[in-house]
Amino acid sequence: MAAIPQMTPYGIYNIKYKASPKRAEATEQTLPATAYGKSYNPLSFLRAFQGLASEGILSQKDAYRKQIVDVMTSANSLSDVAEGFMDKDWPGLKFAGQAGIKGETMRGARPAEYDIMVTRLAQPHAYGSETVPSGSRDILEPGTYDLEITTQIGREKAIFDVRPKDTARFTLARIADAVNSFSQSVTAKITEENGLEQLQLVARENGKNGSFSLSSSSDWLDHLKIGLLQSGQDGEAIVDGKAYATKDNKLELDEGRLKVSFTQAGSGRIGVVPDQEGAILSLELLVKAYNNFNETMQSASNKTDKGGRLLGAATSLFEGSNGKELAAVGLHMNEDGRLSLDEGKAGQAAGEDIFKVRDILGKGAAFAFYNMANSVQRSPVSYYFAPSGGEAVSLNNTPDKWQGIFVDIAA
Repeated sequence: MAAIPQMTPYGIYNIKYKASPKRAEATEQTLPATAYGKSYNPLSFLRAFQGLASEGILSQKDAYRKQIVDVMTSANSLSDVAEGFMDKDWPGLKFAGQAGIKGETMRGARPAEYDIMVTRLAQPHAYGSETVPSGSRDILEPGTYDLEITTQIGREKAIFDVRPKDTARFTLARIADAVNSFSQSVTAKITEENGLEQLQLVARENGKNGSFSLSSSSDWLDHLKIGLLQSGQDGEAIVDGKAYATKDNKLELDEGRLKVSFTQAGSGRIGVVPDQEGAILSLELLVKAYNNFNETMQSASNKTDKGGRLLGAATSLFEGSNGKELAAVGLHMNEDGRLSLDEGKAGQAAGEDIFKVRDILGKGAAFAFYNMANSVQRSPVSYYFAPSGGEAVSLNNTPDKWQGIFVDIAA
């Protein structure tokens, strides 16, 4: 009597066969439904079988079942890679800029070139104290002090204490902690260089709207010689003759499809160009995924006629006018059924018209590979394996789930 686990949407059950699988009856549930969840994917199920086989529960047809795992793995990989070519934004465009200017292309970006001149960088309003040795003491007399921060929208007040024999570092830290605790518009930090420390009060918001002033009921601001480090100002840039103001040194062009940031003033030319390197890399992944799938199918000892026809359909994609189009983007089908890539042609085609390359693949070969892989994923037995001394055990008859696995019946 042989027993194999049968996967259902509710868990794994032992199925015992006495003489024929047609008279099989389920015993108690041996694993809880939560072991795999009420939804499961074919690959997880197949790996479960493989694991059980290694434990001796399924000792027969180990290699046979391993073939199923191999083909499902290769089909999953091919499906994922091919699907990427069906995205309307494949393979994406990249930003071409210059020193001090960076860009990021978003979905739907289009090839374009822009003349840009950054005339001024945005910066926050900031005050700073005179630098003092970090180990010096009594830079302020012991006591309680206040600080009033006046912004364009209101006033904020911070209170701090100075204790006897506080070092400069402790005194400045007490001021910074008070500002950071009480203020929503200003942040305080302490900088240190060569043993000298400075208290800096910086607007949280870049630009002129973040400007603020400082005051106190005592003269401690004058005692620490706190003065203006820089005035808050907006950044300014001119793109193709149009002026832009920015608070964060960032711009959005092409209706938000291109995001540009800059770190220095200057002028130059930027653009959105086809990502030739990205296109070649994507094609290399497609070639690798298909060849792995093809090799797994070819090596199957129990491949069905449908499986053979599936590979034949892939070969036919590279015949006639379709074959010429694919050859123009660097893809070739060799006599052994494996794909190869001419990187020079792929890069040239992507540089000339990246959208044509996308359409050739997304509506042609990649689309066919995607459907091919999905067919195998939905029903690997129908397309891949034939029974070997046994009969099919139906696990789920819905078209979107794996439908069966063939097993040998022990004598």
